Amino acid sequence: MSYETENLMPKGVAIAQAVHFALLLGYKRGGTYAHLGSPKTLYLYHFEERDYQSWQTIELSISSTEKGVVVGRRTRIGRSAYDFQFQNRTVREFKRRFGGQAAKDGRNGAGYDPGPPVPPPASGCYLSMRRFDWHLSRLERYLMTRSIPKTHESMEFAEKTWPVMSELNPEVFSNNVILPYVVGMMEDFLRSTYIALLRYSEKKQSILKNARLSGEQLTNISNGILTVEGAVAEMMSFQRLSAVARHFKELDPKIDIVGALKKPFRRRKQTLFECLDNLTTRRHALIHGMEIDISLRAKKIDALLVNVAAGAGRIYKHVTEQHGWFEKLNGFDDFSLRVRS
Repeated sequence: MSYETENLMPKGVAIAQAVHFALLLGYKRGGTYAHLGSPKTLYLYHFEERDYQSWQTIELSISSTEKGVVVGRRTRIGRSAYDFQFQNRTVREFKRRFGGQAAKDGRNGAGYDPGPPVPPPASGCYLSMRRFDWHLSRLERYLMTRSIPKTHESMEFAEKTWPVMSELNPEVFSNNVILPYVVGMMEDFLRSTYIALLRYSEKKQSILKNARLSGEQLTNISNGILTVEGAVAEMMSFQRLSAVARHFKELDPKIDIVGALKKPFRRRKQTLFECLDNLTTRRHALIHGMEIDISLRAKKIDALLVNVAAGAGRIYKHVTEQHGWFEKLNGFDDFSLRVRS
């Protein structure tokens, strides 16, 4: 689902004028819609990274029709309050500058209002979780579409006779390669969540004071490639959960990631903390020792994804509940992992 708006320019307004005005409003050039069969339709976009204001890209198209130049905009259903307001502001500004006609989706042109803005750190945590969900969806799509030959009876016989031959099984090899990816997406989720909290934390000054940034990091900060908070996070490990828990507790003593992950999960004896910690151990064994886990078959990979999704969801919920943001962020409504946790 999406929310679409449109401005029809009066006769005499050129495409170049509409593009120039869109750039003044803060849009950036993105090419054309040639891949959709419309090479003459120009594409621009807007995404405000400052204070985690945008949740979805505002897509702007400019084309020429018999009636005149048409400027259309679209945002997806997961837009933020800022995206919704900026899109409607664009409609008003184009009409104020050029005149013409304007149209909006929805009853009375109101569209779907995502509600009031949420605090920047809450928005940052939300975007971290949504990126994690995308990484997970990418992996699940791969597992659905990969094709492993089933006619390898000789391979099965060889595995039973010489277990080491399992390392040559395409499914086993592929599943082991997945491990670093899974650890990486969990690490990215934890680091980006930490950065969002650090940026607005009362402890920020003391944490930055103790940071020893390299010359390369300072150069990247000066060039706008890296944020100060991102540079500090680069110096920390976000793989071992015990270390991650210390980082978050330093920001806020109320955040207890280990405690959240050690709570019962589906009546299992092994906690989510133990499952995720074991995952990191497996990853290190592969990366640093080239050790292949020959027991890592399809069922174990499925169970692993359930644990990782549930663990990330547990952490996200714990962090946002400690700050009173969980309800404002609509819980897990936007995340496919909600069915797993």
